[in-house]
Amino acid sequence: MQYLNNPYALLIGCLNLSGSSETPLIIDRVRGIIDGFISKGVAYVVGLYSYLCSLETYSIISTLEPAFGRPVAEKVSSEITEAFKGINLYTTVKIGDSNVDLIDYLRKYILNEHVYQGLLEEIGKRFNSMSNDEKRVLSIASAIINAVKDKDYPALYVRKDEYGLSVDSTDHEYFSDVVSSLLGFEINVRPLFYKYLLGFNCDWESRRHTYYSLRIYPFAEPYIERLASEVRNYVKIPDKSEVEGKLNELYRNGDFLKLSLIFHVSALYDNWWLLKFLMHFSGISDERVLCNSAVIEGIYINCFVNPLVYDYVKDAIKALRDKALGELMGTFRGIFEKAGYNSLCVNNCCAFTKDSVRPVYTCFSPWPDPSVGSEASSRCTVPGCASVAVVQGMPSQLILKYFEGRDERALWLFTHKNRVVVIPTTYKEGNHREIIDVLRSGGFSVEFLGSVTKEVTAAQQPPIQSVERQSICKTSAFVGVRPTRDVLEGIVAQVLKDLGFNVQTNAKLRAKGGEIEVDVWAEKRVGDLVFRIYVSCKNWDRDVDRQVVDQEFGRVLQLDNMPHLRVLVVKSLTDPARKAALDDGFFVIELGEKASTENAEEICNIVYKRFRELFLGIAPDKVRNIINRLEAVMKDLEELTK
Repeated sequence: MQYLNNPYALLIGCLNLSGSSETPLIIDRVRGIIDGFISKGVAYVVGLYSYLCSLETYSIISTLEPAFGRPVAEKVSSEITEAFKGINLYTTVKIGDSNVDLIDYLRKYILNEHVYQGLLEEIGKRFNSMSNDEKRVLSIASAIINAVKDKDYPALYVRKDEYGLSVDSTDHEYFSDVVSSLLGFEINVRPLFYKYLLGFNCDWESRRHTYYSLRIYPFAEPYIERLASEVRNYVKIPDKSEVEGKLNELYRNGDFLKLSLIFHVSALYDNWWLLKFLMHFSGISDERVLCNSAVIEGIYINCFVNPLVYDYVKDAIKALRDKALGELMGTFRGIFEKAGYNSLCVNNCCAFTKDSVRPVYTCFSPWPDPSVGSEASSRCTVPGCASVAVVQGMPSQLILKYFEGRDERALWLFTHKNRVVVIPTTYKEGNHREIIDVLRSGGFSVEFLGSVTKEVTAAQQPPIQSVERQSICKTSAFVGVRPTRDVLEGIVAQVLKDLGFNVQTNAKLRAKGGEIEVDVWAEKRVGDLVFRIYVSCKNWDRDVDRQVVDQEFGRVLQLDNMPHLRVLVVKSLTDPARKAALDDGFFVIELGEKASTENAEEICNIVYKRFRELFLGIAPDKVRNIINRLEAVMKDLEELTK
């Protein structure tokens, strides 16, 4: 390649060293290479930062593309990776009296004042060119960075070192999710940092995990501070008393599921067993729908505690737990002492003892928690003792499925006010009869949740029945439609119309810099809100790749009126494209084949089913039950008329 010259070749040869005698020569030549790239302009400097942080081509391209465009990103990436091909950047070199890795030396070298002054000037120009909407996003994101910095915020880690700020997460890019939760819409926020603050991508992979890292230069931190200082212009931040008031209101209203989700939020994405328990407790079978059910304005949104009030929430939920736990334990302690038992309570557990009666070791939780059973069992070490787990909150029937087949040593009781519900598979007559009698004599109404086989079957929601959409999915409706692109757009439009939306195809919508044509645009008034859907139809023979997804995401961001739901309807996606689409907040419908007039009815049914599942999935349980019952009645009537 023309840009490679003799010094590169010499460098590659010289870096295969074992001693330090040639170190000065190597350092000089490496600096020469670096200086050569620096002299080519800002794009090369930013590309070097990214490459020396994560030796991956995609890191350079994803960093540079939002700021300089795809062609420049690919060119810079190609030149840098080619120049360092075969070079062991982790070779040890001697600098003064110290031995350091070459890569660490280079990272510090390009942070010198001569280099960063040029970057600062470029950042200043870009900063002043951002739109108000982009400034709003970056202001909220910067405030989150400041709030989380050097704290143990769940799933997101912000640290500061000699290389600047790093915003990190593991196995998922949570930074964008957290920012989106405060914005109220999905956005991939990192490209805005690449574009306006020249931040860079430092993602990397191990054999078991993917590590996501946004890096921000130390000399760019004043811009972070400036943006963060303006966050109250864009979002309302509850004060400490408001946070305490809202959490206490949840407790007074008996919203124990919400309190459990907030209390356990630091473990929510790591401890699958907690989610599994809470899904069975609540009867909600989808993780995302489950944690979204606990939305508390300004405090807990889209499965995240608002980072801007995280310290308030931590303190308030801990204080509330101590208070609620004390009240719950006090109630049971009073009942057992009235029945002649002695009690000894430590932390969240009590031992109740009485002459000639089994000792009872009971552990309590003021809201749903799967660990309380094992806690109780571990304390029951006396021969013949009984262990009991007491959880505040009334479970759904689906909780029986959770305990089915589990070897539980503890008796599980769920309670609220004067009710106690017993999990029957954990009850043993010889061990637990006395406990139930004590609770009944103490004023509790005690009931067994039901048999596993009978009650669980009745409680589980029936699968969504396939309802034929003859009115909209007849093949004849699409006969003669050309080209095939219009077939798919027509199908999607008809489905959304049938679901009550006002629909436009090939809609020309106002956007930054002009108009954007959207394949299908649907709107429906819901109370005071106009709910908007953006649909892109790719009726192609081939798989849709990552670049197309990125383009669609960019198109959405340009719209003046942001959609509440963005949808991709495609034959199929590549794996990277599918991941990118889901990360960017797209609802994806993969058809498995290209739509045509011949298979229009089949495609229509697929599209209808996916939209229907989505809208039913986010509807309240009562609404879903009514719809399912109505459909069953309609099916019976249809059978009678045959």
